[in-house]
Amino acid sequence: MLVGEHIQLNKRPRLYIENKVSRALKLKIEEGLPHIHFSIEENCDPFTSALIWIEVLSRGVEVALAQGACVISYTDSYVSNGQLSSEEHDIIKKMQISLEKKLDTVEIIDNRK
Repeated sequence: MLVGEHIQLNKRPRLYIENKVSRALKLKIEEGLPHIHFSIEENCDPFTSALIWIEVLSRGVEVALAQGACVISYTDSYVSNGQLSSEEHDIIKKMQISLEKKLDTVEIIDNRK
């Protein structure tokens, strides 16, 4: 085994989060990364918005674990004044705990700044 191969095997999978589709596409094209894009429509309710984020992040982690890296980009037109019901809050909380365990398995590169 070559030294470089050994280092690559010990490297954590990477999950890129981009708020600019152009940067995400650049990573996809130049580095050959799998790419997931999603959009949250304006006036989407908070529960659905949270479900979308959890599902996309979960899928991104699965892809990163399988392929070594994944880039997620999004278009966020989301504006809502709604609130979660207590039942919705409990559902999101349980899903979030599961997601956090998955996120611990990858290196997150958050370029939303």
